[in-house]
Amino acid sequence: MNTKIAKKVLESIAIVIPTYNEKENILNLIEQIHSNVGIVSIYVVDDNSPDGTQNLVRRYIASNSSKVSLIVRESKSGRGGAVLVGFAEALKNPRVKYFIEMDADFSHNPVDIPRLLDKRGSKTVVIGSRYVAGSKIMNWPLKRKITSRIANAYIRAVLGISVNDCTNGYRCYSRSAVELILESNIQHKGFISLSETLYVLSRKGFAFAEVPFNFVDRAKGTSNASFGEIIQSIPAILSIKRKYK
Repeated sequence: MNTKIAKKVLESIAIVIPTYNEKENILNLIEQIHSNVGIVSIYVVDDNSPDGTQNLVRRYIASNSSKVSLIVRESKSGRGGAVLVGFAEALKNPRVKYFIEMDADFSHNPVDIPRLLDKRGSKTVVIGSRYVAGSKIMNWPLKRKITSRIANAYIRAVLGISVNDCTNGYRCYSRSAVELILESNIQHKGFISLSETLYVLSRKGFAFAEVPFNFVDRAKGTSNASFGEIIQSIPAILSIKRKYK
């Protein structure tokens, strides 16, 4: 894949990365983004990680001229909330037209960012999807795969969203989409916010494009999404349906 992106496009992109205890991954991820994509604006939103993730990022910023910003929240308050904070900060830059969210654990490989950008559009949300032709899921146990499939089928049925992967946070949004998300007072701040965001945008006429990628379960660090959290979040889908009637 040709990962060279024109400077003008790079200047229009902001990448938001929520972190919690990602000291083993975050600096490598930043370097991989720069080497595979180019020097692009990166916003790390850290939930005051006890492992010192934010201190590593601070030192990186102090010793590099790359466009990396750090936002530290007081405590762990949910992945979705962290992404919204990052979006709000990136939105202050009028040159940013497209916003990418991704995880810090390399389950979302930076080499796939051009796939997202290739499909971008002002009324299109691009999703790195685990459930389209050409995608692979690696290092997940069978139980996790089955649960994810069932959860996505349930979300599609209840919310009527024509998206195969409603629960993956590797996405590219336009500026107008992010503005709408921030105006909508997203109710859920954890992983279920990914589905709520899609529902909000679908009701406003946004289209969805899913691109294949290889999803690899983290090799370093500890997952911030427990199996129990995923199961318990399913009833929240009904509250989303009720809120936006």
